[in-house]
Amino acid sequence: MLIKLLFALCSLWTAFFCVSAWKIPADKPPRWTQAGVLLGTFLSLVALYQLWSRM
Repeated sequence: MLIKLLFALCSLWTAFFCVSAWKIPADKPPRWTQAGVLLGTFLSLVALYQLWSRM
């Protein structure tokens, strides 16, 4: 039950970071912002995979 809830929340978090990574280049933000969003996208995908493998 808890794993499924965490999976749903992590899916939303991953979607947020993926959309941010897709939209950010149009805004021309500082380089650190781009790096943070890409790192967040990568880490959320890793967390999503870890949760999926435990289900």
